Amino acid sequence: MDGARPFVTAIDSLGITTSFASSFYSWRTGAILRSYLKTSVAVDTGNQVITGVRISRSFTHDIVHARSLLRQSHCTRRSEAYVLDKGYDSEQINRQIRK
Repeated sequence: MDGARPFVTAIDSLGITTSFASSFYSWRTGAILRSYLKTSVAVDTGNQVITGVRISRSFTHDIVHARSLLRQSHCTRRSEAYVLDKGYDSEQINRQIRK
């Protein structure tokens, strides 16, 4: 690699409850009005550029978004290394990265 930094892509997600009332108050009053937003992002860590984004309004497993994020990232640039947390640990994702 002659001293150059490898292209590293980091992928992670964040789930957000978009409710103004606390969960205890909603439970106590019986007015449970919650919505959920899941945002997953792939980032080129060297250039700090977002290479993929996926947003959904339901509870989904990280693996569902990972397939789409990897495809989006590969369109921009193929990374030499990927950094993902435990939620993305699956043989299917590992195969997709190796392809």
